[in-house]
Amino acid sequence: MALTPQEANAREDLFLSECRNHGEVWVLRHVTGGLANWVENDAIVVPVWANRAGAEHCAVGDLGVYEAVAIKLASFIADVLPLLAQRECWIALHPDIETAGNQRPAAELAALIRAEGAA
Repeated sequence: MALTPQEANAREDLFLSECRNHGEVWVLRHVTGGLANWVENDAIVVPVWANRAGAEHCAVGDLGVYEAVAIKLASFIADVLPLLAQRECWIALHPDIETAGNQRPAAELAALIRAEGAA
């Protein structure tokens, strides 16, 4: 099931708002330390959420070996996104088990978060 552009944009706005309000981003991390990801159109896509419930909801099936972990938003911007940008990764914003939501290049997401004043 694909999201309409309006639904995807609303999900992105919610992600940015919640990140700003709570000061953290949630990822799925494997016991070995790697982040959950998949390959789409020859690019690595890393999913992130603005809340624990969203991340835990997606830690099923192939992603069931991952644990929901919070990263402080400032650290996500300063440390994680630059590494993902170097690898030319994309970020899936607040996906669920049926849809990936909006996907942004890691470098673009850092600029978008800063523009929104979320840092």
